This record gives sequence, structure tokens and C-alpha cells, in this order.
Amino acid sequence: MKKTIGMTLFIIISMTCLSLCIYFKQTPADLTGYVIKKTPERLLIQSEKSKDLRRSGGRERYYELIWVETNSSSLELGDHVDVWYHSISQHYPRIASTKKIAPVNQQSTYNSRLSKKKVIKKVYSGLTTHPSELFVIDQISYIKDKEEWQIDLFDVFSERCQSITIADHT
Repeated sequence: MKKTIGMTLFIIISMTCLSLCIYFKQTPADLTGYVIKKTPERLLIQSEKSKDLRRSGGRERYYELIWVETNSSSLELGDHVDVWYHSISQHYPRIASTKKIAPVNQQSTYNSRLSKKKVIKKVYSGLTTHPSELFVIDQISYIKDKEEWQIDLFDVFSERCQSITIADHT
């Protein structure tokens, strides 16, 4: 009798622990990228890397772009974030209901004065575009011997490229 009660109790505790582990398991983010536009209610997030969709008849460089709802004033232009979302629209850029947005802790691999976030913020704060243009960051690199940042932008609609150089001391 005591063995049966002990075994039943062990099974119940084990199943409860297993259920809690599954429930609290961290799922990978739906999108990791940079905040490239901000409105009071939404953020436009750009994927870090492009996808090559030529095999399926698409473009060579496709960047995931998603407007996500947010009420957080702590997120800014240039932030590197993980996003979990649902209820996504089929527009481009897409619009999604946000489950969760979390900043990605970015360690600087450059010995520079400006952070990558500040460089992105400078690029998008000073960028003037036509309403039919939407530039994403194609590549961003720090050139140590010149002490400058090289930012290559890519217009997702016209596939036009534009390069910007920012001095590291500004």
C-alpha cells in the first residue's frame, strides 16, 4: 500500500515537473533584427540577414520586415531585438501582433567610440527617402585604421544600393 502511494506520488510529481518544464521552455524568437523605424505604437524590425529566394522565383536579397505593436518607450531606433509574434498580415512590410520583444545584449567586437546602435540611429535619423523607398541595412562594418563606419543600405523595392560613411568621432 505504501509502495503504491509512493509510486503514485512520484508519478504525479514527475508529470507536474515535466509539464512545467514544457510550459516554461523558451522558444526561439520568430525574428531577430534591428529597429529601423519607430512610431508611438509600432516598431519596424528588419531581419539581420537577407534570404535568397531565387529558387522559389523570388529575389536574391529578401529582408524580413515586420511592423510590431509595442507600448514600450524603452526601445529605440537601432536597438537589436528578438521578437515573438502572431497574427501576421501578408503585406510587405508585414504587420504582426506582438507576443514579446526583448533587447539582445550586444557585446561590441569593435574598438570604436560609437556603438552599432548609435551608428544605426545616425543613419536613419539623417536619411531622407522618397515614400516609395525603404532602405534596410545590408552591411555595417567598422574600419579600424580609418576610424569610420561603412554602412551599405539596400532599398527593398527598387533593389538600389546606397553607401554611407560615418566618422567614429561624431
